[in-house]
Amino acid sequence: MIEAERDEPPRSVGPSLHQADLFQDREVVGEGLLRDVVLEATARELGKRKIAFIAAREGLESPRLGPALKQDFGGVFIANQGFTKETAERAILEGEADAVAFGKLFISNPDLPERFRTGAPLTPGDDRTFYSDGPAGYTDYPRHGERASASRVEEAAL
Repeated sequence: MIEAERDEPPRSVGPSLHQADLFQDREVVGEGLLRDVVLEATARELGKRKIAFIAAREGLESPRLGPALKQDFGGVFIANQGFTKETAERAILEGEADAVAFGKLFISNPDLPERFRTGAPLTPGDDRTFYSDGPAGYTDYPRHGERASASRVEEAAL
């Protein structure tokens, strides 16, 4: 790791640790112990530098690495990957995460906090349009109670 020369550590910066991004070549690194050791060591080093937070794309499937990353980092840990309102609340209440981020669920529900608060139904996302060119799949999902945009209606007809 690079040593930064600063009087104050960056308290508004936080990296996202994603196992697949860090370990594209599974033949070299493999899965399991080596991956875990590298990620946990990274979390410890970032904790020493008083980074604002770390985030990791990891859901609730076993084996889980998030709780160990949170402990090794010692600061704010944000989990992300396939959480529901209920599983996110449980992860926070059980101390496994300090916050949970929602990606695709937020894209298809631009008013997600309000839907969580009121118990409104969630709009399912269309994986074919996520992270693609154009507005379809990004800006055309309606808020609860609104009509779908013309591009969303056209997509649904396909």
